[in-house]
Amino acid sequence: MTTKLEIVNKILIKLGCETVESLETDTKPIRLIKDVYEYIKELELQRHNWIFAKKQAVLQAEDNDGHFKKKFCLPQDCLLFLEILGYGAIETAPYQHGANKEYDIAGTYIYTNKEDKITIDYIANIDDSKLDVNFINVFACAVAFELAEVITQSDQKVKTLYEKYLLAVKAAKRINAIQMPNQSMGSGSLERSRL
Repeated sequence: MTTKLEIVNKILIKLGCETVESLETDTKPIRLIKDVYEYIKELELQRHNWIFAKKQAVLQAEDNDGHFKKKFCLPQDCLLFLEILGYGAIETAPYQHGANKEYDIAGTYIYTNKEDKITIDYIANIDDSKLDVNFINVFACAVAFELAEVITQSDQKVKTLYEKYLLAVKAAKRINAIQMPNQSMGSGSLERSRL
């Protein structure tokens, strides 16, 4: 279990600052980290399909007076809706734009004409103590990169932290901490060889 203090110290180390023993320490880097901490954490959780942050929920329908007859409230901890099980991911069919779509999402609701309950996959806002170590590394790099210019006044440090961020994301994908979207194989040489 990682604490917020441990994460903040990882950010400070990446910035080249001294670590602290308390989050109540009143320094410019600590104040700036506190200002952006939750915002960047949620942003980084939304940017990638983090396996540790993926949750499933069964939602109960409420009546709706609009085009769709049913609406479902997304969970409070939902940062990124992924899919309705049985419908497919939002980027793929059967989700369609226009009059023929099977469901729509607006604000914190999913609208549809089908079923009284649905099961969804989503990315949740996860408590600091349950964050994956690969996410912590990506998150620490992201916060350090965001604050590097104002704290270090070094263009080189900004560039270095951006490169570290990209490498951390790449490493997380490589070890499957981030789930990659399904890829269509298309008409490859194997299919053509059968023709």
